[in-house]
Amino acid sequence: MFRIFVSGIALSLALSGCAVSVGSGTGVDKIADATQESLQKQFVPGVAKRGDVALELGAPSDKAAAGGLDIWNYRYTRDAAIGVMFVGIPIGSKKIASFYFDDADGVLKKIEYKVLQQ
Repeated sequence: MFRIFVSGIALSLALSGCAVSVGSGTGVDKIADATQESLQKQFVPGVAKRGDVALELGAPSDKAAAGGLDIWNYRYTRDAAIGVMFVGIPIGSKKIASFYFDDADGVLKKIEYKVLQQ
């Protein structure tokens, strides 16, 4: 009987020592499941304008200007952690969609989409 009890305790400790906790995402939800290809189909470079992107995605997380281009960045972060023997190891991801517009006419020049593991 004692062996069964000890085995049960050992098994429950082993199973509780490894868990995944996924938090809710923050930022622009509309890019959470996007890809480079899906964004380029939705917003065709050379055709789409700033207003088209703003209408679909809302206000950008931040803006910049460089070399005659307006750069709009949309960010989405999902925090997650793996618990191994009571120690949390972060494994979340950060997604950034950058839209480059011609400063003069507002036409979309290119899109960059990055997924960074944290």
